[in-house]
Amino acid sequence: MRIDGPKPLPAPVLTRVSGSTFSWTEVIGAVSYRLRLLDDGRFSYVLRDKSIHQYTFRNLQPGRTYEASVQAIGNGSSHHFYNRYSNEIKFTMPLPTATNTPTATPVPTNTPVKAQALAAPSDLRCHQRRICFQPVPNAFAYLIHPPPAVGDAIKGDADEDNETCLPLFDGYAVNDMISVIAIAPPGDTTYVNSNLSESFTLTEDCLALPTVTPLPSDTPTDTPTPTDTPMPTDTLTPTLAPPPAPTGLVIIRVTGRALYLAWNPAPTAASYELKIDDSDWFYTGGGTDHGFLTLEPGTTYTLSVRARNRAGVSPSASITGTTLPPTSTPIPTDTPTNTPTNTATNTPTDTPTHTLTPTPTDTPAASNTPVPTDTPVPPPTKKPKDDDDDDNECRKTRQSRTETRACSGGGSQSQTCHRDVRVSGICNTNEGPWECGNWSACPQPTDPPDECATSDWVSYTEVRPVLPASACTFSCKKQCCSGNPNRCWNHTCTLVSCT
Repeated sequence: MRIDGPKPLPAPVLTRVSGSTFSWTEVIGAVSYRLRLLDDGRFSYVLRDKSIHQYTFRNLQPGRTYEASVQAIGNGSSHHFYNRYSNEIKFTMPLPTATNTPTATPVPTNTPVKAQALAAPSDLRCHQRRICFQPVPNAFAYLIHPPPAVGDAIKGDADEDNETCLPLFDGYAVNDMISVIAIAPPGDTTYVNSNLSESFTLTEDCLALPTVTPLPSDTPTDTPTPTDTPMPTDTLTPTLAPPPAPTGLVIIRVTGRALYLAWNPAPTAASYELKIDDSDWFYTGGGTDHGFLTLEPGTTYTLSVRARNRAGVSPSASITGTTLPPTSTPIPTDTPTNTPTNTATNTPTDTPTHTLTPTPTDTPAASNTPVPTDTPVPPPTKKPKDDDDDDNECRKTRQSRTETRACSGGGSQSQTCHRDVRVSGICNTNEGPWECGNWSACPQPTDPPDECATSDWVSYTEVRPVLPASACTFSCKKQCCSGNPNRCWNHTCTLVSCT
């Protein structure tokens, strides 16, 4: 059963201020605005707060034509899919002026011809997951708007009625409204992309799976089939399986009114669906991050995500997060909360001191060996933030995992390791090394096993990792049962060197 969401918000009115700077009218009920830029058939998006009504697109190519529009997002940002975009404004970035102005401007022999917009596709109809329309002359490809996930334009196929048809991938629902754009050939200065076609409302027939034509029945018995040409049984194409559950869920930013979630892409996934606590699932497209807005301060929420493709949906993955209290200041996740304290041991206060013990506790011979300690690691240098655009801001998160290593004398040792990983923006490094504690705490047997009649001393070398990113070499020996090197005791190690 389909549950209708909140009413769509009206579209803002977009105005070009100058160059690539645009402003738009305020929409009552909007909590943020989503700007969209069309460049050579590809869309890019920028999210802005409700208090901002002007934005400048940066790093645009001179002489290139773009198309800008803006969409209002209301309370319950999951339903922005149904809000209308504003009017679309096409603009061309000016070419750079020459440093030396010629004394005489030559008169061009040929007047440049202004690029002509392609005709919008017309006569839309659909059937069994295909949307068909009349082909547009000089069009290179076509794009369904809005797409279920941001992707490339598709070159449609012609059907028996000399129409062009595009596939309707997963992500659409009955009563969704779509349009089609005709894409101009790449590098062609004669034509530019068309405007949106008239909106078309999807029906159940549009999203129905194509019917399969059954194979012909068996040949009548009075016409025997030659025995040397049996019907092959392996000609069916394997079906697509639903994707696995998304992994790597992490909350990349927390404020008093919002939680921002990111996750790793799931193999074979075409789009993703999200929900918060016990709400209904909603579609978010093919991106791997999403912001839950208009939340209550100081409240814990359960955020869930699942992947979808043509075969179905994956199991869901969840994570809990708590918004900041009303009096707190938002804390970016890429900024360490603790600053290293300049103490006599030069050990950061937010990292436990990992002191190397060269010799196990049951062997006092190496107790006078110098003990190396951690050195403070300077915080990562962030790229200066642009006052008008924080899309390149470095955001990191802290990952943890448990590692278990076998001990040479039997048994194992486990501990929790950490590292910093880039989530978004531009950082000096995408991910740091895994940092673990001291691995010298393996349990060491001291008495020979009862079944060991005779024993021998065995010499060996061990290399043990030591924080922050070094390793030390030890010369060791152990007493083992004769003929059974896996039954050993009396392990003794002496520090040789560290790198």
